Amino acid sequence: MAIGAAPVQEEAPYAAWWLWLWGLVSFALLILAVVPAIRLPFWQWAIGATVGFGAMEAWGLVHPYDAYPPLTHVIAKYVPRALAFPALYGFAAAAGAQWLGFRPHPERIAALAAFIGWLTTHFDTTFDEATTKKERAKYQRLRHGTQKAFARVKSRLTGSPP
Repeated sequence: MAIGAAPVQEEAPYAAWWLWLWGLVSFALLILAVVPAIRLPFWQWAIGATVGFGAMEAWGLVHPYDAYPPLTHVIAKYVPRALAFPALYGFAAAAGAQWLGFRPHPERIAALAAFIGWLTTHFDTTFDEATTKKERAKYQRLRHGTQKAFARVKSRLTGSPP
């Protein structure tokens, strides 16, 4: 360790309930931004985002090593870039297109933005070998977790052990 450098603190395992809460808050904000039947005007959505999303994100940023991370850390740890970037770009564009009144086809703007997100991550990981290895590991964990989940569902439906 360099003279005067602080020791690196280990990251605590993430709390499962916090991860589920992130999913719930994110899903609710997405639905309230893009589903026409319940879409909120931007200012109402922004208040909800500040309360729901902002409070959780602020906590995670202020306490970087506890079990309650900001959403950016959760996404970086669990979601492959090739899924995260297109989703983030696409959902942001879909919401923006709705609020800015780009009708009748805001989904086309969302699809274009999602494609740009995919291009960004595709070329980003192509030129960075260390990142490519991390992304492959995420896909392997995702594949393994999905297979285990389907095996559990199948065993419950058929009554056979997993």
